Amino acid sequence: MREPAEPVRVRYAPSPTGPLHIGGARTALFNFLFARHYGGAFVVRIEDTDRRRNVPGAEAEQLAGLRWLGLAWDEGPDVGGPYGPYRSSERLALYRSAAEALVDAGAAYPCFCPEGEACAGGCRTLPPAEARARMAETPHAIRLRVPEAAEFVFHDLVRGPLRFRGDAVGDVVLLKRDGTPTYQFAVVVDDHHMRITHVLRGEEHLPNTPKQLAIYAAFGWAPPAFLHLPLILNAERKKMSKRDAAAETIARYRDLGALPEAVVNVLALLGWSPKGTEEVFTPDELVRRFSPSGIGKSPAVFDPGRLRWLNQAHLKRLSDGELARRLRPYAEAAGWLAPDEGEGSDGWARFVAAVRLVREELAFLGDVVPAAAFLYRPDEAVLDAAALSPAARAALFGPEGRRAVAAALQALQARDPAAPWTPEAAAALLAAVKAATGLGGRALFLPLRLAATGREHGPALPDVLAWLGPVRFRRRLERALALAAQMAYNGAERAGEGKPSRG
Repeated sequence: MREPAEPVRVRYAPSPTGPLHIGGARTALFNFLFARHYGGAFVVRIEDTDRRRNVPGAEAEQLAGLRWLGLAWDEGPDVGGPYGPYRSSERLALYRSAAEALVDAGAAYPCFCPEGEACAGGCRTLPPAEARARMAETPHAIRLRVPEAAEFVFHDLVRGPLRFRGDAVGDVVLLKRDGTPTYQFAVVVDDHHMRITHVLRGEEHLPNTPKQLAIYAAFGWAPPAFLHLPLILNAERKKMSKRDAAAETIARYRDLGALPEAVVNVLALLGWSPKGTEEVFTPDELVRRFSPSGIGKSPAVFDPGRLRWLNQAHLKRLSDGELARRLRPYAEAAGWLAPDEGEGSDGWARFVAAVRLVREELAFLGDVVPAAAFLYRPDEAVLDAAALSPAARAALFGPEGRRAVAAALQALQARDPAAPWTPEAAAALLAAVKAATGLGGRALFLPLRLAATGREHGPALPDVLAWLGPVRFRRRLERALALAAQMAYNGAERAGEGKPSRG
C-alpha cells in the first residue's frame, strides 16, 4: 500500500463480554503496529451497548491485557482524548441524533414489527406523517432504507476490490426498539466522528462491511480504508471453536510466565510475514518492519508450541540480571527472596547466580520454580528416594554409588575449610574422588548429582556445588549415606522375615 496521505488514526474496539483472547489481541496489535509504523494515533474504544452480553470486570481485564502486551493507546476510556467519550454506552445521544437525521432525510424509517421478526416491508412504505405519529406512541426500531439496486464497492487493502449488491444487504437496523444502537450503526457513527482513517479487523467482519458502507452512503460520509485480517486456526489447522477461543486467552499465557514481547512476536506472525527468514523480533523491530503488504489472505495457525519456542528465544536475549528481575515475583512467592531484599543484597546475588544455573531449562518464567527448587530446598529434604527411578536408586544406593558418596564426603572433610570454594575447587574435589575410587563417568557423577540435587540431570555439577557451598554439599552427602544405610537395613529386615525360624 502507498504511504497514507493523511495522519493515520486506527482503533481497536472490543466488547466487554469476556477476557482478551488471541484473536482480539492480534487485531489490537496490528492496529497498534500500523499506527506506530506510520506515526499515527491508536485509539481504544469500548463497544458496550449490548448490555445483556456485558460481563462485569471484562473491560478492566481486557485493558490490563493490552497494557501487559505493551500496546499503549493514545486515546481511550481511561486516558480520554479529543473525540471522547470512548465508551459506546456514553454516546447514546449521538446515535439517536444521527438516526433521527436519517429519518428526517428519508434515508431511514421506523419499523414497528415485533423484535426478532423480519420487516415485511409495510413499515418501509408508511407515509412520513403517519410514521411520525406512530413513533410517538409505539415502540419501534429504526431501519436504513437501502435501495435494492444499490451496489457497494470497496478496495480491501489485503483482498483488493470487493463488490456487494444492495438486495443482499437489506434494510439495516440502526436503532433497536429500546433505543440502543446496533453494532453496525454505532461503529460507523463512532469511526466517522473519531476521524478513523483505517479499519483493521478480522475476516469474520467482512460481511459487515457492505452494511456499514450503506450507512456511510446514507450520511454522505467518506468511509475509511478497510483491511480484513485472515482467520486464525488452531494447532490442528481447524477453525477455532468457541472453546478454543475461550481457552486461548492472553491471561492464560501471562500466568504461565510467557514474556509479553514473545506473545507480541507470535501474534504478529499470525497473518503477517516479514521479508526474509527471521522470526524473532522485539516490539520496536516489529514497528519498524511492519507493512500491510506483508499481510496475507490465507488463514494463520496459532500453535502454542511456536509460542513456547519464541518465548525461549526471547528469554535467551535477556541478561542474567534482567531475567532475574522478571523472575522475582516467582522467587518471592516461593520464599527464596524477601520483598525487602534489594538488588544489592546477598540474597539477590545468590538468586541471580541460581538463575544463571537453570536458565537453559526455562521455556516460561513459571518454570523457574521446579527448575531451581533443588537449590533452595532444605538439605534434609532434597533427596526423596521414593521419587527416584529404579535406575537412579540403584546408581545411588548400590555399592559403587555408596562408595562414591562416602569418598566425596571424606574429601570434603579433608579439605582446608579456609580455602576458596569455587567451581574450579569443586571440580578438583570431584577429580580427587575419581582418583581415590577408580570410578568415572556415570558411575561417579550420577550418584553425586543425585545426592547433591535429588535429580538425574541438571546444570554442570561443579557450578551447582559452588552455589551450594561445601557445608550444604556435606549435609546432602550425609543425608544420602543415611538413606542408603536405612534402605540396606530395611532390606536386611525383609530378607530375615522371609527365612524359616529354627526349633
